Amino acid sequence: MRFAIGLVFILVISRGTGYGQELGVGFTIGYGIPGDSRSFQSSGLDNDWDPRLARSGSSGHISFDHTQAGVVFGGSLFFREYPIDVGLGAFNFHKERISGALLSTEARTANANAVEFERIFRTVLLFIRYRYLTESQVVPYLGAGVGFYGLWEKPTEGNSIREFGPVFQGVAGFGAEIAESFPEVFAELRLNIAELNHDPHPGQMGIATMSIAIGLRFAR
Repeated sequence: MRFAIGLVFILVISRGTGYGQELGVGFTIGYGIPGDSRSFQSSGLDNDWDPRLARSGSSGHISFDHTQAGVVFGGSLFFREYPIDVGLGAFNFHKERISGALLSTEARTANANAVEFERIFRTVLLFIRYRYLTESQVVPYLGAGVGFYGLWEKPTEGNSIREFGPVFQGVAGFGAEIAESFPEVFAELRLNIAELNHDPHPGQMGIATMSIAIGLRFAR
């Protein structure tokens, strides 16, 4: 994380903030839904789940569970030289009293009887966005990011599990500058994809989170 922050500041210092260059910060809040590409088999009993019987779902297929959705908030620091934004972002998902399947394979194994739990999913990413400049006030953009995630799952009665690993992000959104002195208002759709530790089938995508968010960006 320190390396990522340092890289952003080195880029800003080396290029400066001359004509057509801006340094900015952004703040966002939204709604996130976790998804799982794996499917699990059991011996037929609800609480008799065996990780050795787990198998990955079909490639590219993600099942999102809206009942486990929660609030996502975060912020970013970025350097802009039109039409490119490069920066560092951090995002936090937190949901209490979730009922359903745990994402962590290790958590499923350690808490086979878990019914209700708390989940925290945090990401820190380096990102790049390409802005399609138009004559209107609304500017669409696409972006991608890479970084690290931290996943915490804590059943009401059971063992708390923590996992860390790489995460990849895709972004599509649009921003609008209502007035020259007013910050940019934006809305975006984010998709995070990560592989879990202790996955029965390593090398294949394990989980994803999809977020719909709005926010403000200040740049000068």
